[in-house]
Amino acid sequence: MNYFIFDMDGTIFDTEKIYYQTWLEIGQKNNFTFTIEDKIVLSGRKKDEANLFMMEHFSMDEERVKKIREDLNDLREKRFEELDYSLKKPDLLELLDYLKGNDEKIGLASSSYKKKVDFLVDREGVRDYFDQIITANDIKNGKPDPEIFNLTMEKLGADKEKTYILEDSLSGIRAAKKSGAVAVLIIDLDDSERTKNEADLVFSSLGEFLSFLKEKKSIDTRNKDFSLSCPSCKFKFTKSLPTAVFSQNDKDFIENIGIIECPSCKKLFKLNYRYVYTDSDKKLMFVNDPKFVQKRNQLAFKSSLKILDRLNKNKAEDFLIRMCKDDLDLKEKISIFEDGKIDNIIEIMKFVLIQSPDFKFKKEDILQMTYKNKEFIIRTKDGAFKMPFIDDLYESLYDKYISFIDVKSAEMVDENWAREIVKEI
Repeated sequence: MNYFIFDMDGTIFDTEKIYYQTWLEIGQKNNFTFTIEDKIVLSGRKKDEANLFMMEHFSMDEERVKKIREDLNDLREKRFEELDYSLKKPDLLELLDYLKGNDEKIGLASSSYKKKVDFLVDREGVRDYFDQIITANDIKNGKPDPEIFNLTMEKLGADKEKTYILEDSLSGIRAAKKSGAVAVLIIDLDDSERTKNEADLVFSSLGEFLSFLKEKKSIDTRNKDFSLSCPSCKFKFTKSLPTAVFSQNDKDFIENIGIIECPSCKKLFKLNYRYVYTDSDKKLMFVNDPKFVQKRNQLAFKSSLKILDRLNKNKAEDFLIRMCKDDLDLKEKISIFEDGKIDNIIEIMKFVLIQSPDFKFKKEDILQMTYKNKEFIIRTKDGAFKMPFIDDLYESLYDKYISFIDVKSAEMVDENWAREIVKEI
C-alpha cells in the first residue's frame, strides 16, 4: 500500500488565482504592491506568521495588518459566493478514483482553516475520498515546517518512504521534503526553477501524475512467466517472477529474489534470471543478466525504464548503469554505492590486493572476493574470511585511476574489467 497526501489550494482546487487576484485588489486599495514572490512566501503560512511578514515587509503596524486581512477575507468570501463553476483541477476525480480503486490511503493536509476547508471539499463533493483531513486548526506551525504532513502521516498510519505528498508551493515542497516523504510538485502559479529543483518529482498537472502512477504500476508489477524444472525432483512447472525491482521494495524481497520453492517436493532452489534493479534517488540502474550482451541489453534496459523520461530531471542517461552476471554481483554493487564508493575503484582495489606478494591469501586459493558493509569477504576452499576495508588504499587508487575511467559507461565492471584497465594504464 502507498499513501497520498494532497495540499488543497492550488493543488486539487484552482483557488490560488482567486487568492492572488484578491491580494492585488487589496494592495491597490491600500497603496502597497503585492507580487507573485510575496504570494510564494506566504503560501502555507499560518495567520500569525503571515501577519508578521506583512508588518516587516510592507512596514505596517499590527492594527493595519489585521484590518487588511479582514478586508481580504471578506473579499474572498464574496468571490467564492459569486462562483458558478467548479474549482476542481482537471483530472482530480480520475486520480482520486484511481487511488481508491487500488486501495491506497489518501489524506488532505491544508494550511487553510477548517471552516474554509469544509466549505470547499463539500462544495466540490470530494470529502469521501479522504481517509484523513488535517487543517490549520490541528497544528501550531505552518509550512515549511513539516508538522502538518507528519501529523497526517501519523493519522493515516503511513510509511513515509511509501508516501507521496502533492504540493504546488515552495514552502509546501520544503515541508514535504523535511517530513521524509516523496515531494511531488504539481505546477500552478509557482513554476520557478528553484521550486522545481527542490521537488523530488515534477508534473505539469494531476493528469500527468496519474499517467506516471499507471506506468509505474505497470513496471512495478511487470512479471515474466518462466518454465522451470526442479533440480531435485525434476517436476516441471511455471513460475511468474518480477523483471523490475526498485530500491523502495522491502529489503527481504530483494534479498530473496529468484529463490523458488518447488510446488511438488517443496525444496528451494535459486534461479539466476534477467531483471532490472533501479534506485531513482541515487540514479543507479543495475541489470542482472546471466546471458549478458552489452549493447542489446543496454537498449532493452533503457526502453524498459522509459517512465523516467517523463520527468525532465530523471532521464535514463542521467543514471549510472551496470550489467551484473548474478544477484550476488548486483547486491555487491548496491552495497558499494550505498557506502558512497565507486565499483570501478573497488574492483581495481581487489585486483591490486590479490596480486600483492604481501596478501595473506594465495591467489590460487581465492574463490571469490566481495565487498559488503565496508569490508571484504574472501571465500577460499578453507572457508570465508572477513578483511577490514583499507580507506587509504582506496583513496590512493582513486587518485591514480579516476582520470582514466568513464564511471558513467554502461558496462560490466568486474575482475576482468579491472585486469584490463590496470594492464592498459
